[in-house]
Amino acid sequence: MERDEAKHILSLCRPENDEDRTDPVIAQALALLETDAELRTWFEDEQAADARIAKAFESIEPTADLKASILAGMRAHAQLTEDETDNIVAFEDPTPTTATAPTAPTAPKATSTRLPVWIGIAACFAILFGVIVSQQNISQQPHLASADTVVTAGAPDVVKFLAERIGNLQSAADLDVQDPQIAPLRAHLTSLGAPTPHSVPNQLDVLPTLGCIAFDYKDCKLSMICFKNDGVYHLITAHKDSIGCASSPEPQFFEVDGQAFKLWAEGDQVYIIAVEGTTDNLPEFI
Repeated sequence: MERDEAKHILSLCRPENDEDRTDPVIAQALALLETDAELRTWFEDEQAADARIAKAFESIEPTADLKASILAGMRAHAQLTEDETDNIVAFEDPTPTTATAPTAPTAPKATSTRLPVWIGIAACFAILFGVIVSQQNISQQPHLASADTVVTAGAPDVVKFLAERIGNLQSAADLDVQDPQIAPLRAHLTSLGAPTPHSVPNQLDVLPTLGCIAFDYKDCKLSMICFKNDGVYHLITAHKDSIGCASSPEPQFFEVDGQAFKLWAEGDQVYIIAVEGTTDNLPEFI
């Protein structure tokens, strides 16, 4: 099975749906994830995006006047049907008769002032469309539109540890190595046995680096590469099985000691982006 064909099949797999994963065709495509790292990364990103969309739709609540709008549309439809029935004209026999007296002119039937049914239906769809669009905009900007709901109060120990260590850094001179290119930093971290990111978010990858540092955290090492733009962005990488906290492709947000953190998992690694300030200072890196 080719990779493009596998992607087409895997796109049908709903997140956390056992029924889909037991489907013979999908199961065959899933088996390729064991040997194709690029396909596995694509699939995890795809599942995360699908989960965010599903979560956004689950949170949609109908507007208070939605039921009234639908009922109004139904009543308009019923009235329109009734008016059309009343407007049926019986054709008269065109043959004149001498015995019949002239018929008095019939008063014109009053035109209905009710709105056409399509206006009520269009209003319903407009309301639903507005609700869906607004919910999708919120879900696409979690740290801007709804930061109060996504920032978790109880930050995990690793985030508190990083907040303290980053807060103790006075300048770039406190880093292990300083270099504007990421390649030497990767090499240094590898020599220390610290994990290096399998992939760097595109928005960071185009920025110059300041340097890097490795932290000893419990029984593992954390690596941190610092990027410079209008502020300093710290990208921390850890092994997923040793970080000691729950993680998933769905980002988590934390604020500790005047710093904002964004934590998510990709494959066997956990990534954390840290920046000074609040979650409003965290760009859309993923």
